[in-house]
Amino acid sequence: MVNVVYTSAHLLHDPQVEFETSRVHSPFEHVGRAEAIRHTLQADGSFAFSEPTEWGTGPIEAVHDAGLIRFLSSAWSEYQVLNPPTREVVPDVFFRAGLRNKMSAPVEPRTVNGRLGWWCFETYAATGTYTPYLIVKTLTGCIDTSYI
Repeated sequence: MVNVVYTSAHLLHDPQVEFETSRVHSPFEHVGRAEAIRHTLQADGSFAFSEPTEWGTGPIEAVHDAGLIRFLSSAWSEYQVLNPPTREVVPDVFFRAGLRNKMSAPVEPRTVNGRLGWWCFETYAATGTYTPYLIVKTLTGCIDTSYI
């Protein structure tokens, strides 16, 4: 029997577009694909489904910068106040240390628009209603040590 850890919480992360090679397209990873995989596995008697274990934020805090955690915990709601209504959120610019070479020390921007480019490094996984912070929090439960 193969153990599968599943939560319906992933349904809350449902981007409608993705950005790649300067083009907008439907996302490769989407709720429909995830649900098709789940249905296929459930139809096969070789898989046992269980809910993820709640581990709190400790595992996340152990491997991620505290500033990133702070940013992801509030970015969606802050962005919606400044730029409503928005489904997918991607930075307008990205922070690159090399661009500040021989200038003053870099400082994290105060606004959410600036912090998007400070903490993000690509446009494939747009921030959405189900913030990446909560996704990571949920997924840490999916790596359930009771199955290791």
